[in-house]
Amino acid sequence: HVGSGRMSGHKVPVSEMKEEEEEVENVLPSLPKRSQGTDLRAGLLKQNRQFLDFFWDIAKPEQAVRLAATENLVKYLKSGEKADELKYTLKRLVEGLAATRETARPGFSLALAQVLQFFEEIPLVTVLEQIQEKHNLQKVKKKLFRNAAFGNFFGVLALFQSGRLTKEPNVLVRAVQMLQNLAEHREHLKDLPRKTLVDILSEMPEATFEEILLGVLQADLSSALSTPEQLHLLLVGMQKFPDVLKPKKLKKLLGSSTIVTRENVPKLVEVLKTAAKSVKKEH
Repeated sequence: HVGSGRMSGHKVPVSEMKEEEEEVENVLPSLPKRSQGTDLRAGLLKQNRQFLDFFWDIAKPEQAVRLAATENLVKYLKSGEKADELKYTLKRLVEGLAATRETARPGFSLALAQVLQFFEEIPLVTVLEQIQEKHNLQKVKKKLFRNAAFGNFFGVLALFQSGRLTKEPNVLVRAVQMLQNLAEHREHLKDLPRKTLVDILSEMPEATFEEILLGVLQADLSSALSTPEQLHLLLVGMQKFPDVLKPKKLKKLLGSSTIVTRENVPKLVEVLKTAAKSVKKEH
């Protein structure tokens, strides 16, 4: 689990709640006039409050609460025409990916993945662009850079966990490129982007790997003798796609048709030493 923030006894400032209610009333259909019956108006207000509560619960540290809120949010959105609520949901979940409290981020990421899984009419590319725009690493203030980096990471994770990346190759390529860029920010994200690259590779069909990912991952696969994560990526690729990563292809990537050669052994030893050092640091 990423992060170890605590949220015990967290109280939401009244001003924040009021602001949020106003914001939601701007995106939800306008409420009927009082003369049309106070019961209906009260019911809608209560419903809006219930809708907003899903997002508070998605941010909570208790996993059971987060999962229940995500499930209930999806159920709520699926019940009838809720285009405005869906739009608000995407905006709110994308914002939450970079939440200051670390325990909240995975909750928003999982909820976004679930919403994308159940509402296939939402184009992944628009969500990817929303993520990049909201958590722009070029424009963000220095003190918020770490949060924005996590916002991008958890955004890509949501796209991957939606199970839809293989159906939208252009988004898959951009998501992989985002992870490659994020891998450069080890001081914030450690090896999470590289581990996710391995996970994505493990889930891809062979045709997708050969036609789309091989080109995008070429630099990483060629650097397999430089870092433990890149070696891991190549080994997973070789195990999963032996018909693509044949000796001839390895020779192009590494300069040798097998990984273990007399020339490569010293490099492998260095890579394994690096891996051992980073494991020591983490424990």
